Formats: sequence, C-alpha cells, structure tokens
Amino acid sequence: MKTTRFSRRHFLLTLGTVCAGASVTAMADARWLEPSWLKVRHLRIGGGLPSVRLVHFTDLHYKGDRAYAESVVQTINSFSPDLVCFTGDIM
Repeated sequence: MKTTRFSRRHFLLTLGTVCAGASVTAMADARWLEPSWLKVRHLRIGGGLPSVRLVHFTDLHYKGDRAYAESVVQTINSFSPDLVCFTGDIM
C-alpha cells in the first residue's frame, strides 16, 4: 500500500481555492440573492388569539429601487401590524 504525501504547496493551493470559492459565493449571495429575499414567518407566543401583531424586518438593502421598497411596505401593511420594528442596515 502506497501512501501519498500532502505537500504544503498542495495544501495552500487547496485552501486558496476553497477560500476563493467561498468568497465568490458570499459575494454572489449578497449581490443577487439576499437583497430581494423576503422571508415571512408567523410565530404565535402563548395560546389563544393574538392581542398584538408585531412585524420585524431587517436589512432592507435599499438602493433606490422604489418598486421594491413599496412592495416591502405593502407586504408589511398587509399584516395590519400594531408595531413595526426595523433593525439592520438600509444600504
């Protein structure tokens, strides 16, 4: 049985390739996927009918796209919230 050596050069090339791939994936996600990603989740705390409706949204990534901002506001308003909380960054 022959064992192959894993050289430092091969390790660094593999590490560089993995890091570059992860960086490209993260940048693509931040540029094209996440800015228009709207995730709606309904949570009910306790039993019975809800007494307060809370909408929390974060990371709007507003870049002057008025139609997108209006669609987010329309979606928020469709829930008829008692309280709206915005966290995260706008840009």
